Amino acid sequence: MRVLILGQPSDNRGDEAAARGMIYGIRSLIPNAIFDIVYCYKDFKPVMDDPPHVVSHHKRFLMRLTKWNIFIHLWYLLLYRLGIASSAGSDENVLAKLIVEADAVIYAPQGPYLGGKSIQFRPLFFLALVKMYAKKLMIYAPSMGPFLDDNQSFFYSIKLNILKKVLNSVNMITLRDSTSSEFVKKLNLRNKNVFLASDSALQNPVDQLDGKKLLQSLCIPGTPNKLIGITPIELSWHTHWSTVKDIDTTIAAISAEILDSCIEKYNAHILFFPQLYGNPGKPFSSDLPVMYNIAHYMKHKDKFTVVDIHWETEQQQSVMALMDVFVGYRHHSAVLCAKMKIPCVCISYEYKAISFMEDIQLSEYALPLENLRAKTVLRLIDNALNNRADIVRHLTAISEKLRKTAFISSEKFAEMVTGTPSC
Repeated sequence: MRVLILGQPSDNRGDEAAARGMIYGIRSLIPNAIFDIVYCYKDFKPVMDDPPHVVSHHKRFLMRLTKWNIFIHLWYLLLYRLGIASSAGSDENVLAKLIVEADAVIYAPQGPYLGGKSIQFRPLFFLALVKMYAKKLMIYAPSMGPFLDDNQSFFYSIKLNILKKVLNSVNMITLRDSTSSEFVKKLNLRNKNVFLASDSALQNPVDQLDGKKLLQSLCIPGTPNKLIGITPIELSWHTHWSTVKDIDTTIAAISAEILDSCIEKYNAHILFFPQLYGNPGKPFSSDLPVMYNIAHYMKHKDKFTVVDIHWETEQQQSVMALMDVFVGYRHHSAVLCAKMKIPCVCISYEYKAISFMEDIQLSEYALPLENLRAKTVLRLIDNALNNRADIVRHLTAISEKLRKTAFISSEKFAEMVTGTPSC
């Protein structure tokens, strides 16, 4: 079975974890599945290094969309629907051939690309395009929403109606958090194949035995009493947060204050875990600049280590498991901490991370970014450390349920392609 994955984000360890979990889950049910992955961006690093007979990566900018090449995509659609194969080497034809050759298509798990104040046209177009090829299509465990009322504006109303038609045409939809599920319920879709799952990164196991060796390779100086991990973020790319004056400087300065206080109070050593691992010279492609920006504000510049940016997600996860507590500004920080059964103080710039923390009954350790204050975060860190044993027991108790809930997406995919309902 040939599976085409569209819209896969790259250069991001969280999205890498989600993609690997998805492929692991599907292949555990459909062992002969092979995958073609088409990425969102022109420049990327593959999320998997499997041999070509399992996964093929497509580096071309196949999902580029302009007002002109929309017609080129539709032209190749017409040709293939008429049974006319083209030998053209254009990106649009390569994508058309991949869709034609696929037995089923997945739109990859990622953040809320459908929803918000301005519904993005690109994913809507490619979802609709796949259905025009009469292919089985699944939206696999993203966040989705929020959706505004259709009386917000004339143009928003049009896009919302298009969105509903597209979602009604999709064969299967799973969502990774309960808030997204509630948003979608309010759309009153005719499509009944919409299910709540969890983040696909929770599906595949991680060998924790490598963690200690990897941690030793970092040569952490001294004998710290606590190890505290952090995944920072910059938000000047974000639709809302980019309008907040000096948001990245504010986050960096407050983060530095938090980390310095932890170093002084707990004799802690700080480990920065870069989630974005692309080109540091390219805006919003690498976490290294934001990490060193935080370090610039820190007093204790000898008390932090940036983990190897080349570590893949499983390597990062195995070392995360050794942290006493984690400070996560990203959704997948919370997800992977839960997977590795360690406390996470989650600072959320969007609803998706808080929704996940609510889903795992640890919402008291989640903080909306607008409430970011050093004292508040330090209090949550204190609470997490004081209650660490209880949190670990809780996460251990729910770990199998979390895995099974995440696995729902793979079961629903198998149900879609085989026609056999999952148990």
